[in-house]
Amino acid sequence: MRYCKSNDLVPGMVLAKSLYSDKNELLLASGNELTEKLIKRIRQLEYSHVCIEQEGTEDIIIGDIIDEPLLRKARKLLIDLFEGVIHESKKRSCESHEDLIKDLQTSNYVVPIDGIRKVVGEIVDEMLLKDGTYWDAIPEAFSKRVRIIHGVDTAILSILMGIWYSFSRNELDQLGLGAILHDLGLALMPDIAWKRRDDYKSDEVEHYLKHPEFGAKLLENHKAALHVVMQCLLQHHERQDGGGFPQGLRGNHKLPTKKVKRSPDEIFRFAEIISVADAYINLTNGTWSETALSPEDALTYMNEELSSMLNKSIISALSRIVVRFPAGVTVSIEECSNNHYVGFRGVVAKPNLADPHRATVILIADAENRKIEPIPADFRAEKNARIRMII
Repeated sequence: MRYCKSNDLVPGMVLAKSLYSDKNELLLASGNELTEKLIKRIRQLEYSHVCIEQEGTEDIIIGDIIDEPLLRKARKLLIDLFEGVIHESKKRSCESHEDLIKDLQTSNYVVPIDGIRKVVGEIVDEMLLKDGTYWDAIPEAFSKRVRIIHGVDTAILSILMGIWYSFSRNELDQLGLGAILHDLGLALMPDIAWKRRDDYKSDEVEHYLKHPEFGAKLLENHKAALHVVMQCLLQHHERQDGGGFPQGLRGNHKLPTKKVKRSPDEIFRFAEIISVADAYINLTNGTWSETALSPEDALTYMNEELSSMLNKSIISALSRIVVRFPAGVTVSIEECSNNHYVGFRGVVAKPNLADPHRATVILIADAENRKIEPIPADFRAEKNARIRMII
């Protein structure tokens, strides 16, 4: 199987992985042949890509970081939570976001996070059972629903980094909960929450800058001790150079572990992890700008452009966890020993974690993007092979 962009789907293709709605309902089972009507429906539902069957890619397996049913469950719970907060907010007549948060607090409104807390625990359980888990997901492109569910991706990636740093089980639970809820404050401002960052007007930017504080305040009425989680929400936009918000805290690129001494005015270590995970997800799904970056380009951008703002040691950990060319993605052959294949397109069959560009690829199209008989191309033994992911 391989990934295929929704805009590139044509009638006759066969779906390789089932599609589900945000409410966890089966929309289309794997094995179905796509028709014009089904393709139109997939695009209406804002799926940026789906998995299809194709000759030559039968042995390619596109796995899941966590089991698909658990992923769907987490996404549904997060969507329900956001919709619940939005619904509660609309019931109140308040002139400003500040008045709204005060009204919610004084009325003892409690955000129902028990379901989210439980599913985060299930995610941690599953990830701890796996040996050597990497981030090999291809995030869906920006849309309203993706803007909400990206909290789930941020949580999974944050937990992966927590495991990399040998966090305790309790630390992983709290890190995951803080990550999945990090944008909770945006539920109070749905008019701007679903926009790309580049599309904000000046007054909307002013409102956006307050969402970390609002998110933390929304959890204040909860009976459970959520101080750690609240600090994650409050500080996930703080920056190492002091240029973040809302408090202008600073960091020193230290390892995010208990063993490393930190001063009280430094950014909370969990928030540093969440900010790195959040940045990577936003860069690769197009939330920050219309051009979504490939995993490799996102990591390069973070190392070159964001290293003064984000914790460098955590970016380094992220670089070791992310699979730059996951199985099933389409790539262009930029360099290889056989010049005839330069420009050809192929599907990654087996990623090479040690040397990403020297992967095993199934060539499916020539340099003019004309379909060809599948050709296996193993670049593992080549010194100068180079591939480029086609977004």
